[in-house]
Amino acid sequence: MQSCTKGSGGEAVRQYSAITTKQKKKQIAKKSSTREFLVYWGAIAALLATGTLIVGSIWVGILWMIDPNSVVWLNRFLPEWTRIPITEESPPQTLTTIQDEVRQNGLIAGEPLSLDTGETLQQTLILLPILKSQPNCQTDCQKIVELRVYQPAEWRSEQTTYNLVNQFTITEPEEYLVLSSLQGTEATEFGAYRSLPLTKLTRLDDKAPSTGIWFNLSGEQVSGDSTIHYGQVIHYNPDYTHLSVMLEWTSPNEQPPTWRQITGDLKPELLINQTVGLEPRFKVYQIQPRKFVFNPIQLDEISLDQPALDNPTYRNTLMLARNGLWSVALKRLQSYQETNNSATVQAQKDVIQLHAQFTQSQANQTWASPSQQILSYLIDGRWVEALQLFQVATRDPTFQEIVSLLKTDSGGLWQRVEAALKVYPDDSNVKAWGALILAAQQGRAQAIAWLNQLPSPNAEKTKAQIIKPDDYAEIVALLDYLDTALVQGSPTASITSHLSQIVGTAQKVTTVKPSDWLQPEDEGTTIPLPTTNNQQPTTNLQKDPQQVWYQIQVAAFNDGDRWRQNPFSDLPLPTVNRGKQLWQYLGLDTDPQLQIAVWTSEGRQESTTATVQAVSYRGGIIQLLAAGNPLPSGTSTRPLA
Repeated sequence: MQSCTKGSGGEAVRQYSAITTKQKKKQIAKKSSTREFLVYWGAIAALLATGTLIVGSIWVGILWMIDPNSVVWLNRFLPEWTRIPITEESPPQTLTTIQDEVRQNGLIAGEPLSLDTGETLQQTLILLPILKSQPNCQTDCQKIVELRVYQPAEWRSEQTTYNLVNQFTITEPEEYLVLSSLQGTEATEFGAYRSLPLTKLTRLDDKAPSTGIWFNLSGEQVSGDSTIHYGQVIHYNPDYTHLSVMLEWTSPNEQPPTWRQITGDLKPELLINQTVGLEPRFKVYQIQPRKFVFNPIQLDEISLDQPALDNPTYRNTLMLARNGLWSVALKRLQSYQETNNSATVQAQKDVIQLHAQFTQSQANQTWASPSQQILSYLIDGRWVEALQLFQVATRDPTFQEIVSLLKTDSGGLWQRVEAALKVYPDDSNVKAWGALILAAQQGRAQAIAWLNQLPSPNAEKTKAQIIKPDDYAEIVALLDYLDTALVQGSPTASITSHLSQIVGTAQKVTTVKPSDWLQPEDEGTTIPLPTTNNQQPTTNLQKDPQQVWYQIQVAAFNDGDRWRQNPFSDLPLPTVNRGKQLWQYLGLDTDPQLQIAVWTSEGRQESTTATVQAVSYRGGIIQLLAAGNPLPSGTSTRPLA
């Protein structure tokens, strides 16, 4: 039994040993496979790196053979004793020699600008603008066509000499692109496609970032009474003596691009001011990195076109800002609580605040002209204040200026109205201004039609809602006063002061209904705005007890320039204060006396004098109501006035 047990145990040991040996072989094989994999891919990586190095070396070698100066930038990374020597087509030249050589080529060397970066160990390079005379020119006849970077020669001499290390050809901006970049400018109005000269080069040093040196290359274009300024912002990278155009800019005012701290970023932003009058427009650019060895930065505009937050409130806020309601948008942002305050969100808020500060400062000023005060209120979104001033100004002599403001609006005020109604559809003050703008430009009927298609504030917002006449009664009253001003301001309504010359037939009347007649308003009183469109002015008709009323139907009258004959359907009259306008047309404001004549049965002419107290105008027919002494009885003909 024991011997049998031993035999079984030995065989078990042999089996265990065999299993262990197999496992070891598998582990060894696995490690060997991993090692082979790493060696394989390592070899491929080494080959790729070697190939890249070889290709790069060949590329640098080719550049060095073609133009040795094109690879001198490698000297920055090489020890002094291994630096690549500069191959000079010509020996270093003094600045005077360079200027003479430029002149011999028909060009002009401009004033050199220092490229000093503040590094004491670095030699000061200079930037030399090269100019060319323009033919058939009266002002700014020299344009910049090239920028050259010169480096002082390495050896010293009695005079400083320079080597040319970079030449940068200027590409002039196209007139079409310059003009079309301005908001509201129709570039097609300014002529054919042609390039515009750049005539002035200055450094942008004030508050500039430390990323190289910045220049402003600019020019100006005179068109009629306006001057448009344009240019290019150029960046110089001292690490590679590289020049780059960072952006092209246009401005309708004389302010050049400036560096300004607008956002919370440590780096300042570049500000382009395109403001016209009271209408602000600022373009703000931030410095952002990019993958380009010779110039690893770029200027990106802070845009409001794409909301940084995807929610309706923020989208509506940016929509208001894009349409010029900067202060309204800023108030919404200040009351809007949002935890996601990313750098992009903050940048958009800061741009809105920049515009809002401008419009608020303009609206807070006291303007001498009511029209300018109203314009500043409207631009800042102060609808109520603007409407209150409009109501007060309806009796002001300068009211025509307000009418002209609304008539000549090129869309800035109207787009504010449309944007505000999208967010605040029930704001009656916004609706009032929309109606006034439409009435000034397209007529009272068009304005009322526009009001009627708006959702009614007194009805449920359903597709079948009915607009009540009283819903917009106050707005219609404002339209009446605007209509009066439009008629008075039209060329056809211009009235020359004159004495009355009226021809017509008269008849005596015993009953007079005051509501049928119009009288001129007293200039010394203030007339409140009517509450309904159908309200009739109060007429005060008085006569002496011995006098009688005469109703005269006008057949013809002289308006101071020519005779007009019945019917008078082409007579331009306002909706409000028609009596005053008729009074002036007929000359009754200077001479309200009429002579009424009649023939007696004996063939004698009898006459009396009557004073016109009221007028009536219906369907092109003009009638007068006059008080005078009675004519003799027994007349055989109808009285003539």
